[in-house]
Amino acid sequence: MNTEQLHKLIEKYLAGTASEEEKNKLNEWYRLENEKTIEWDSLAPYEETRVQRSMLQQLQRHVKSTKALEQGGFNRQHVLRIAAVVTGVLLVSGYFLTRLSGNHAKQRMVAATVTSTTTTIEAPVIYAENRYILLPDSSTIVLHSGSRVSYAFSDTNRQVYLTGEAYFDVKHQSRRPFIIHTGNIVTTVLGTAFNINAWPNRNVIVSVTRGKVRVVDEAHHTQSILTPREQVTWSQAAGTLLQQKVEVQQAVSWTNADLQFDGIPFGQLAEKLARRYSVTIRFNNPLLKNCLITGGFVGTESIEQVLQDISGTLGTTYSINNNAVVIDGKECM
Repeated sequence: MNTEQLHKLIEKYLAGTASEEEKNKLNEWYRLENEKTIEWDSLAPYEETRVQRSMLQQLQRHVKSTKALEQGGFNRQHVLRIAAVVTGVLLVSGYFLTRLSGNHAKQRMVAATVTSTTTTIEAPVIYAENRYILLPDSSTIVLHSGSRVSYAFSDTNRQVYLTGEAYFDVKHQSRRPFIIHTGNIVTTVLGTAFNINAWPNRNVIVSVTRGKVRVVDEAHHTQSILTPREQVTWSQAAGTLLQQKVEVQQAVSWTNADLQFDGIPFGQLAEKLARRYSVTIRFNNPLLKNCLITGGFVGTESIEQVLQDISGTLGTTYSINNNAVVIDGKECM
């Protein structure tokens, strides 16, 4: 990003007209600028204060050195305001940089605003339907009917506890591993897609469709490293891990079992989608509820992808505001 682009971006942010993409771009520029120069000798209780002060100084130096204050219309107070605002954006977006030496890692990134509050979600067996879950880190879970998942994300890891079966698509975060607990079995990933079958009192089965995972039996101190199209089965009786090649699509076929339709009214499908994606769906034209839909989905699509496909088939339109979906269009023929 050149100087002119940087100043335009800062001005847009201060004016409140910057898009989310532009805010993220400003965050990323500022993170990279600090990454080049910040060095700490050791951890200290006041580490966060020192980092924030360095952020402020870095931005001040950059703004002053790249454009004369009188030419750019920046005065000293304006520069300080920019620094304070951008530092706030960085913290809200989850960026907080430190560098360590000695016996510590050379560098680590932590999310300053992430808490470790535990959230639990269930897929009620009453509907015999799966649930689609979007996690705070943009990872996704398709939770099998009758299953339960709890998660707690902290600065250094993403902890998940599963009872039942779920398909995970995990976003890569090299400094924050994604760890899934199913009894004695711990599955650790960085960024991948895989299925875990861990119903109570049964063997645990982990199947990988993309990436790499590590499966550890903590009680017996054994582990398996899985790559795509591999599966490991933990025997509850023997306490052993059996690794083998498999057709993974068979293991994850359950994800779309409740999303195959043959002449289902759109209104009835909307009720299913509302439960699956935890949204509300409203029809501006009630006649659309009678449109019959035949087809199916893979089961791992987001609500936006599902609505796009339906709209392309029926010629309808939709809008999404937070968790509220509004569908509009003409009556079906």
